[in-house]
Amino acid sequence: MHYNDHLDNLCACETVSAQKAVDYLDGYYTPYLETLLTNTAGYGGGIKDWKKRGVMLLWENFLGMIIEMSAKSYQSQPVRTVMNVDGSLNEDATLKYNELLKKSNFRPAVEDLDQLSRLLKVAVMVPQYIAETDELLFSVVSRNNCDVDFDVKTGMTKSLMYSAGAVSKAGHKLYTYWDSEFVMDLERVSENGRSELKIVGKERNTYKIVPSAPLYDIRKPRYHFWSKPAWEQLTYLNDGVNMYHIETKFNSRYGALGALFTNLNIPEGTVIGGDAIISVETQPEETPFVEYRSPQVEVAKFMDWLDSYKEAVADQWGVNLKVAGSGSADSGFKLVVEEASSLELRKKRINAARDFERQNYKVIAGMSEIHGWGLPIDGELVADFDEPSLPVDQAQTWTEWKEKIALNLATPEDFWRWENPDITEEELKLKAAANNGSVLPTLPNFDEGT
Repeated sequence: MHYNDHLDNLCACETVSAQKAVDYLDGYYTPYLETLLTNTAGYGGGIKDWKKRGVMLLWENFLGMIIEMSAKSYQSQPVRTVMNVDGSLNEDATLKYNELLKKSNFRPAVEDLDQLSRLLKVAVMVPQYIAETDELLFSVVSRNNCDVDFDVKTGMTKSLMYSAGAVSKAGHKLYTYWDSEFVMDLERVSENGRSELKIVGKERNTYKIVPSAPLYDIRKPRYHFWSKPAWEQLTYLNDGVNMYHIETKFNSRYGALGALFTNLNIPEGTVIGGDAIISVETQPEETPFVEYRSPQVEVAKFMDWLDSYKEAVADQWGVNLKVAGSGSADSGFKLVVEEASSLELRKKRINAARDFERQNYKVIAGMSEIHGWGLPIDGELVADFDEPSLPVDQAQTWTEWKEKIALNLATPEDFWRWENPDITEEELKLKAAANNGSVLPTLPNFDEGT
């Protein structure tokens, strides 16, 4: 695919929509709220002269909360080992590969990758070698700033172009383009009313591959590399929630003071308000009245509906916003039932992360021959992630252990071994001595809520 074709795809509506979602993830709402308030034909209907009328910009980062709570694959880094073709451990390659990642920006990059893949369903890791510092630099790109020509049948990237996140001296956007033959730096210029790309740097791609590894949210899209804009469910809902907050705050003044109803002809420019004195001329036969009336709106009922809808959308994204009405489970059974879907999601996302780790190793091993890292291209990376588990209800767990110990069904030593599987016999003896021979181990008093 020619780089100008990539540019056309980067100007598509889905790219703009994806950028809005990424901005919301970062908590950047101001320009989008201003557009909603200004555009009377847009969502929310707009508020005329909203700046002059003192409308406050209010927002709730609902989208960011959903992604933060469900993108947990890399909360702790996996143990990465390189295996030989015969299934044996390649210690040298394992050591070298982990050294390469450790002295790079891989950890923050992969955490960012995890969030973007959760939000936009696919995100791509692009490693580059920096000769000056002899280290890898990992860039994370996705639908908001990248276009990929991907062969779905072979699973190979034929070409890739992404925004370099910088501008030229002339203020033009810069892009980086990769294919199996060349790496190019491109500048976006406007000629004859059409945006085109001008080559400002070009060199041979000595790797003969496009170094990139995709991380899918759960699974590969069925027919294309990029997913359909499922993220718009969150951006549209977030827009609605924010407009609700803004309009409720704006209209609350009428709930407090009311709107003026009168049969008097009040001169233009008269200051009207709860503490304003209005002076008008009336005729003897007139019966004037001045009254402030407030609309009777049951905001609480609408808020209840909005909260229930937010909970339903969050559930579709694998996030449980409420547990037993208080944000914490009140029993082990309820905890399992209400967190099960989220646990299943995490297992699926970890499986997708394992596939990414294998592909990422293949990419870096493909770069290894040029840079002399000694990573076998036919090696297989195994990424051992922590098994996702349900959150522990400490009060419930302590009650169960206390009952077992009181009934002589377990000992304090059993509890300490459960609490710390790596505890040594010497440490057990020290804890027992510190416990003063008590039947029950000394623990925080969860019964009293401490």
